[in-house]
Amino acid sequence: MIVLVDKHFLVLLVSFGFISVLAGIMLRAYPPKNINFFYGYSSYRSRKSKIHWFKAQQFAAKYILQIGLVSLFCAPLDLLGIFSPFWSAVFGLIFITITIAWLILKVEKGLKALK
Repeated sequence: MIVLVDKHFLVLLVSFGFISVLAGIMLRAYPPKNINFFYGYSSYRSRKSKIHWFKAQQFAAKYILQIGLVSLFCAPLDLLGIFSPFWSAVFGLIFITITIAWLILKVEKGLKALK
């Protein structure tokens, strides 16, 4: 029997994965129409112009969806029982941090190419 209390990596990545997939789908289906600070991908570059704003939303939706799918794919690795509960949580948080940094770098790189 699998005890989910000890499977922090699994729980973190499954929940992060589902939220990311839903956010990616929502951002793709309902991108923000105007530049704002509340909804969508917002950075200095994305707020430069309307074109930058709309491209940023497209890039972000694509990468957020990819991150969610990768997270869901990697989550079952915790079932192998390689890590202790502490390291399971640490690796889960590191994974999430790295994927968010990757998202920002990819979107900003795409926006930088627009000029």
